[in-house]
Amino acid sequence: MTNLRATEDKFIFKAPLIIENSLNDQTIKSLVDEYGYDEEKLNYGAELLDNLKKAQLTKNEDGSEFIEKKNQYDRAFNDAFNLYMDYVKISRVAFRENDQVISLLGINGLRKKNPDEFLKQAEMFYSGALKSDIVKSELLKFKITEEKLQNGLNLVKDFVKLYQEVSIERAETIGFTKNKNM
Repeated sequence: MTNLRATEDKFIFKAPLIIENSLNDQTIKSLVDEYGYDEEKLNYGAELLDNLKKAQLTKNEDGSEFIEKKNQYDRAFNDAFNLYMDYVKISRVAFRENDQVISLLGINGLRKKNPDEFLKQAEMFYSGALKSDIVKSELLKFKITEEKLQNGLNLVKDFVKLYQEVSIERAETIGFTKNKNM
């Protein structure tokens, strides 16, 4: 991939010089004309190259937006996931004898790091915890207040928003790449 990008960048750098020289220098112009590159084709090539540069610039700008959004997404995921895991571990200890609460919170089994699965598990946990007075009172013994649970849920909601934004940015970046390649 790096070699392809270097070759592409080299082409974009050299092509304008080749086209300009072919258009402006009569000796070169007559030589390339023998190969079917008349002035019309050279001007068309210059136009295509200009379009390529514009598409490349748009792709690069959008790509940097995507990278920044992806970094925010990664931080939001880590913050939400780590806090959630702390609460799950404490809840597993607090409710180890209460299968009904364990089922309500969905805390048995493995925790998923896949964003979609994480969201399902985290939303189930927080909504169950915030709705149940029994859960809230027991977690309060471990210094997990209703406010902290709500904060954890808000982190998950913030992550959902960034997850959607990153998905859109990714699709746009792919679109710009396809446009540039055309």
